[in-house]
Amino acid sequence: MADTLKQETLYGIIIRARNVEKMRSFYRDVIDLGPPVVDSNYWVEFKISSETNLILEQIEADDQNSADAPKRGATSWVRRVDDVDAFIAKLGESKIEPVGEERERFGRRVVTFLDPEGNAFHIISEKT
Repeated sequence: MADTLKQETLYGIIIRARNVEKMRSFYRDVIDLGPPVVDSNYWVEFKISSETNLILEQIEADDQNSADAPKRGATSWVRRVDDVDAFIAKLGESKIEPVGEERERFGRRVVTFLDPEGNAFHIISEKT
């Protein structure tokens, strides 16, 4: 069974969203993921690699204040970019500023931001 699991691929990362429309625009336009491959009022999928999707799932109004509602820091993801400074500038045009100090981890620059609902995402450079 372990060999079978190693051959499987990660299909997607789900971010549970209070406002899927706002989050769709953010990930499509600001993060520049392009048009979704699946797009509805409650479920949106962006292709982030040949086999993996970033998925936005609308939570129901009744769940907004439940223990299952998204919480800041509950979800985070990483995007590798060729030019960290250019990507920081692009996000700055949309009034998205880094959170905390830039760090270096394992020879890579790491800069952290928050999406509109407070989920962290990290921009990393290629190894230097």
